[in-house]
Amino acid sequence: MKTYSKIIAAAACVLSLSAYADGYRVVELGGGSPSDIPWVRIITNQTDWEDLARESYATDGMSPVVLCGDTPMGIDCMEPPPAVDFETEQVVVGGLGLQPDSGHTMVVSNVFASESSGYQYVGVTDIVPGSGCATLPVVTNPMIAIVVEKTGLPLRLGFSIATTNCEILTLDL
Repeated sequence: MKTYSKIIAAAACVLSLSAYADGYRVVELGGGSPSDIPWVRIITNQTDWEDLARESYATDGMSPVVLCGDTPMGIDCMEPPPAVDFETEQVVVGGLGLQPDSGHTMVVSNVFASESSGYQYVGVTDIVPGSGCATLPVVTNPMIAIVVEKTGLPLRLGFSIATTNCEILTLDL
C-alpha cells in the first residue's frame, strides 16, 4: 500500500510541475506577416494586439486599416483579431520573413512552463520543403500567433527547422 501512495504522490508532483503543458492555442490574424525579415513579438495587451492586426492587414494591401464597427458602412474594414484574455494570457507571434516558395509552414513544437526549470518555453518549427517536394515559385511570408498562459516566469523561445520528405509512394500492382 505504501508503494501505491508513493506513486500517487510522485504523479501529483509531476502534474503540478507541468500544469501549463499544452496550454496554448494557435490563432489566425487574417492578414500577412508585417516584416520581410525573421521577427518575433510578445503581445501582452489588447492595444498592441490590435496594432499588430492592423499591420498584418496593411501588409495584404488593405488601406486604410480600421476595425469594422468603427467605420460607416461601405468602407473597407478588418474584423478584430481573435479574442485573447490579456489578464491571464499573452501572445507569442513571429514570422520567417520572405521565403522563396510556397512550401514553408510554421508549427508549434513544444509549450511548457515549470517552476523547477524557472521559465516558460515556447518552441516553433519551420517545416521546409525537401528536394522532392512540389512547390509553387512564389514568395511567401509565413507567420504564427500562439496564445499561451501568462505566468510569472521568464519566457524562452526556441526555433528549429525540419525538412519534409515528399517522395511519391508508388505501388506495383
